Amino acid sequence: MELSEKLVVGFLLAFMVGCTVSPNNGKTSAVGNPPPAACASAIRIEAALTRMRQLGEMRKGKDLIDQFKNEDIAAWPPAFAAKASEACNLRGQAYVFEKDNERAEKDFNLALELSPSGYAWYTLGEFYQSMKDDQRAINAYTKAFEMAPEPGTGKSDGWIPLRATLNAASILLGQTRYQEALEILARYGESDIRKMPPVWAIRILRIYGRIYSSMGREEAALVNFKAALELEKKQEAEWKTPPSDPLPTPLGPWTFRADQTNQGVVENWFAANANTTDWVPIKVPAFWANTGAVGDYQGYAWYCTTFTAPAAWKGRTIRLLFSAVDEEAWVYVNGKLIREHSARSEGRPIAELWEEAFTADIPPDDLNYGQANALVVRVNNTVAGGGIWRPVLGCAVDNE
Repeated sequence: MELSEKLVVGFLLAFMVGCTVSPNNGKTSAVGNPPPAACASAIRIEAALTRMRQLGEMRKGKDLIDQFKNEDIAAWPPAFAAKASEACNLRGQAYVFEKDNERAEKDFNLALELSPSGYAWYTLGEFYQSMKDDQRAINAYTKAFEMAPEPGTGKSDGWIPLRATLNAASILLGQTRYQEALEILARYGESDIRKMPPVWAIRILRIYGRIYSSMGREEAALVNFKAALELEKKQEAEWKTPPSDPLPTPLGPWTFRADQTNQGVVENWFAANANTTDWVPIKVPAFWANTGAVGDYQGYAWYCTTFTAPAAWKGRTIRLLFSAVDEEAWVYVNGKLIREHSARSEGRPIAELWEEAFTADIPPDDLNYGQANALVVRVNNTVAGGGIWRPVLGCAVDNE
């Protein structure tokens, strides 16, 4: 069975519970079940969007266009406006990959018409920036920031307003519009920068340094460059220093399975009770290309191991520190996704992620204290070695 067929079958099963057929001439039943036509539309839309996401993740822009270029996304029912907007963005990105900028721009703007969002504005800003249309890019990035649920902080929308601010400031710096760049960066005060994940704080401090240096304010530039360097050293020290209250045994041994067709998510390879008997042993930390498990391979793959949290730690959070995964990672514990470290989640190019440490906190409600816990990591690599190539540490932390 082809992957797309599996998706449709999966959605058919999922909707069977809520989409029962009633003798009501196509109207909503007394118990609230939608008419069969509505269910069929929902199934088709969900299947189409899931397929588009998968093709986008696999960077198969041509395949996405071939399959969905004639899809009338604007005709999707209003109840699916947000999904239609996402679908337009995905198809627009595919057109960008295929260098069809006219159709890309049309889809990005349609995404905004269907369901305005910070992400839709940000994507349009990236498109205009790639086209060297700087002013329209700045305008779109400004809209992306303004649509954050907490204007002035950007905390609720994660990376979108942060990345929009950095990109707009970078454009203005390149145009020597230094004061305007500083005004955009001023959206985040000193206290906001201190609370940010280090990777974002470092980027903001660096661009402050570049702006001040270009303005001839060398002392101010040096202060910001030094602060960025100190944060970088602190990050590196975190993964090199054994944590307090560590897990009683090193994480491992690990097993491994390549996922050439990117079907692992659909087939629930992350499930706590997933059958891993045909997975192969693999050394961690190491690039998978150097282990003999798969060789020189680019694509998706999965790692699996178990760990035990002592019963005495009941009620405490377990923090996993991934010193580096090449390149993107999705971390599952007992079948639940607890952390994503990808270009999409971090709002940065995939090439910037491969040597970056990140943490994954497992809430007490998701842990089996005194028993084995299943840890599964999905990895995507687009170039060179790939895999969990620096140590994975675990420790208990007190809940805040």
